[in-house]
Amino acid sequence: MNIKEQVDFTKMWYPFGQGGQYPMIKNLTPEQLKLNILRFAWYHGVNICPEKKLDAYVGRLKTTNHCACHDDRFCCPCEQAEGELIKHGYCTCRLFIDNKYLLVVQERIKRKFLENPDTWRPDK
Repeated sequence: MNIKEQVDFTKMWYPFGQGGQYPMIKNLTPEQLKLNILRFAWYHGVNICPEKKLDAYVGRLKTTNHCACHDDRFCCPCEQAEGELIKHGYCTCRLFIDNKYLLVVQERIKRKFLENPDTWRPDK
C-alpha cells in the first residue's frame, strides 16, 4: 500500500491548523508533524530531500520546538518555505527541494558513493 492509499491527502496541509494558520510545532505530535510535512510536499509537488532522515528531523523539531534553521520560526513547514522553494528550488533547511535541486542532491550522493563505495553510508 502506498502513501496516497494510507493518507487522505484531499485534506490539504493548510487546514490542518485552525483557520488556515500554520500549526505550531509544540502543538503537534511527532506523527502530526511528519504528516504535515508530507502533506506540504505532496500539495506543492516537491520532494523531501533524500539526505534528510525525516524521523530524526521531526525528533529534532520536537526537541527544540522551532525550525532547524531559524530559532524564530516555530512552524514546520514555515510560512517562508513556499516562497523559498519558488525563488531557490529549496527551503532554507533544504528539507523541501524541487525536482531540479533533487538532481543536484542525487549527483552528490552518487559522487560520495563512487569516492568510497566500501565505507560510504547514506547518512553521512
